[in-house]
Amino acid sequence: MPPLSLAILNSLTPDKHKVDIVNDIVEPINYDAKYDLVGITAMTTQIGRAYQIADKFRSIGVPVILGGMHPTVLPAEAKLHADAVVIGEADNLWEGILEDCLHGELKDFYQDSTFPDLEKLIIPKWDNFNMEIYPKQFGNR
Repeated sequence: MPPLSLAILNSLTPDKHKVDIVNDIVEPINYDAKYDLVGITAMTTQIGRAYQIADKFRSIGVPVILGGMHPTVLPAEAKLHADAVVIGEADNLWEGILEDCLHGELKDFYQDSTFPDLEKLIIPKWDNFNMEIYPKQFGNR
């Protein structure tokens, strides 16, 4: 299944930015592509691989931001592998994070003390996903 959190961030990303979404569990990462920022979300079961990816991009000069469950619980650990860490939900912060990156002013940590406004419907955008890597239907085996 494609990650819903990335589809939401994709929806929250202004059109002036080009977005590539890669699910490294099922598709390769192109480390040679030109990126201005790499965002990685990870749960604890995925964090070792997330740190490998983050470290590789940082070694070639690409800034990395980490978020998700594990970086939220252990932000200082995550910061060892990232230029910035999102603690908690990124919904209300994402546009500002992108602006900070554009100006070379990423903060070490981003945290919003409020929750996303559920009155504002965010429709996930799937257009930057490689949907060919996901099954078309479930239950037929």
